[in-house]
Amino acid sequence: MPEPATEPIAAPAAEPIAAPAAESSAASAAGPPSLRASAALVGAGIWFERRCFEVVGALVASTPEPRAKAALSTVSRHHAWRAEQLESVLARTHDLGPDDVVRPVAGFDDEALVALGEAEPTPDRLAALDRLLGAWVDHLTAHRARLSPVADAPLARVLDLVVDDLRRDRAALAGAPGSAP
Repeated sequence: MPEPATEPIAAPAAEPIAAPAAESSAASAAGPPSLRASAALVGAGIWFERRCFEVVGALVASTPEPRAKAALSTVSRHHAWRAEQLESVLARTHDLGPDDVVRPVAGFDDEALVALGEAEPTPDRLAALDRLLGAWVDHLTAHRARLSPVADAPLARVLDLVVDDLRRDRAALAGAPGSAP
């Protein structure tokens, strides 16, 4: 597993894409997402989880409380694991590959992560991370609800694992010393 970056957050390599149609109620009635929409969600997830690995890992060094530091370190590694899980179900076709879809999605981009990286003191930092991860869970859950139980079964299983792991991380952060009551 790669080591977390300790350098300042760099500008995004690509412009954020609009949130997938899974966010709108009208899209929910439209049926399962297209291959491209699912690939965009998975690509955004890979990008987001990789960047969270870097940003949360960088927070470890500046967090003074040992148990909060340990919790952030663990959560950072979990972000890398989730990125790997999402990579395993990224759709690849002759005209659709990682370069086309591994990029930020609006709301889960460098702007959101810079705010997290700048949060001080530890309770505010943990609360900001909890809010960001909670919104990410909601985003993934909305997309998961639209998947076809047959055609999208592999993606559904991975999204279930990722969402469950995110929820466990949020619970661990809530119990970390320095977290908001």
